[in-house]
Amino acid sequence: RSFRSSSTYQTLIGYKKTITENPISYEIQKVTKTPEVMLNDQVQFELLYKNTGKRSIDNVYIVVDKWDDGLVYDSFIDENNIWTHSINNQGKHVWTLKGNLAGYSTQSLYVVFNTTKVGTFTNYITSGDKTAKNDTKVIKPGMDVNKVSLTPEVYVDGEKQVYKNG
Repeated sequence: RSFRSSSTYQTLIGYKKTITENPISYEIQKVTKTPEVMLNDQVQFELLYKNTGKRSIDNVYIVVDKWDDGLVYDSFIDENNIWTHSINNQGKHVWTLKGNLAGYSTQSLYVVFNTTKVGTFTNYITSGDKTAKNDTKVIKPGMDVNKVSLTPEVYVDGEKQVYKNG
């Protein structure tokens, strides 16, 4: 628009600018490093937090929400010393990332459980409105030994010996 004053003409330009923030976008995953283990062995799970957007995320955390009877929490492995471990007021294990998670990057840690029963057991993690789970199969080692003689009758020092199979 323009308008006329007594001495000059002025031109005014108007425009509208919309600023759109990049939304926070992330995924969590839980990967069993040992999907089948023997009874009384340990099983390891890798917990991954993946920033799928370009915006840096602060307050990154993962909660081990619940696990089936037959798994007993033992410990965690933080190879890069980038997570803080705590127990929340519900008694759940929580890991919080020290610092921000850059866009399009992933950080992880490992949790270790002892196995106390035979079966397939599920373990769940959460972060915000996201949930991930997977299963571990715990088996009992077993082996039967049957003695079978191919020659059930033999002579030892001239005496006949008979072996029964089974």
